[in-house]
Amino acid sequence: MPEILEAIIRSVFGFASLLVLTRLTGKQQLSHLTFYDFVSAITIGGITAEIAGE
Repeated sequence: MPEILEAIIRSVFGFASLLVLTRLTGKQQLSHLTFYDFVSAITIGGITAEIAGE
């Protein structure tokens, strides 16, 4: 599979995954997030970026 197509598929899958996770966690304002929630969100974003960038 061409590299560009693979990168697009990974990016779309990563975006969809983040969208689902965001919907499941609910709409909390940043001021109401606990430290654990904040660190979890940053970690999930970093993992998704790493997967999309491979």
